[in-house]
Formats: sequence, C-alpha cells, structure tokens
Amino acid sequence: MPPNPLLSLRPTVPDGTILDILHLQDVYPAMPAKIKTAFLQKAWHCNQCTVSRRMTSLWNHNLIEYRTGRGEYLVRRLGPVTP
Repeated sequence: MPPNPLLSLRPTVPDGTILDILHLQDVYPAMPAKIKTAFLQKAWHCNQCTVSRRMTSLWNHNLIEYRTGRGEYLVRRLGPVTP
C-alpha cells in the first residue's frame, strides 16, 4: 500500500494538524459535509475555542475549505488541493 500523500507534508505541517485531517477524512469521506462543532469537541476531547484553533490550522495549511455558522462547519473540501 503506498503511503498517504499527507505524510509528505510533515516537514511543513504539524503532526497534530495532519492527524486532524486524517480523522476528518475517515469520518466524512464525502464532501460537502456539515460538521457540528459539538461533534468535534467530543471527538477531539477539547472545548470550542480549541476546535476553532485546530480548524484554523487546517485552513492555514490549505488542507480544508469551509464556512462557519450556527455551531457547525460546512466543509467543501478536505485534504490538500490537487492539481
């Protein structure tokens, strides 16, 4: 089995951010998806502020595209941008 392409990002993306995207891809394989903040709090064992920071890290590393509102994230893309 070939290695996951996300692993090649390890020199520039924190391991925790890579684990977060791998987790989201596992739980939500089809896009678009609505992901409740409360679900992420429970899954990641953290509070809302930490969920926000972790999602922002995914955004800043161009691993996700989403909009927020009403206690959820409307995720349009998970994973790195593919040419």
